[in-house]
Amino acid sequence: MGAPRQYLSPDDRRLMLLDAARELVETDGLDALSIPAVATKAGASRALVYSFFPGNDALLAAFFAQCIQRYQHVLDLVDAEATDAHARAIRLLRSLSELPITDLYSLNAVVHSNGSNALMTARQDLEALTKARWSALYDFDSAPPALFTVLWLFAGITLTLAIDVNAGNTSLDGAEALLRGLLNGGRGFLTTIL
Repeated sequence: MGAPRQYLSPDDRRLMLLDAARELVETDGLDALSIPAVATKAGASRALVYSFFPGNDALLAAFFAQCIQRYQHVLDLVDAEATDAHARAIRLLRSLSELPITDLYSLNAVVHSNGSNALMTARQDLEALTKARWSALYDFDSAPPALFTVLWLFAGITLTLAIDVNAGNTSLDGAEALLRGLLNGGRGFLTTIL
């Protein structure tokens, strides 16, 4: 006779499925994320997975939402610790480099997305979060459109640097130095478009 069946609350069951999704993405990449693959990874039936996520887009949307939620938690910590834009950017790089590599790759896919509905929805959510974070410094309604483009570009660069630090491809000191240089150059550019 097998081990007794473990009963989980619906919230815990959903988290278990999302953990299986994260593990799947970690081992096989984002393209491998599907209802059947998550069911297999979680040791659950497809029907169970479908009861939480009616299709692959819903699964992807929940997966990206969870990544963005962890990213938002990092931003909250950075906001509490850093006082100016330079210090905030460096602290963000340090904090992001400690996130699971799966989150970093997934967030990077969102930043550079132009594909599925789930990716585009996640991108809109991330853009709204980014604008909300920077709205204390810039009025995006009256600023030139290029301002947000520049900030979005810096978000992509910071994520790429965090991926390289996390993967051991560059040192944290080297990534910080590069980010500082970009920020110093970017400051001059921002004053020209504002």
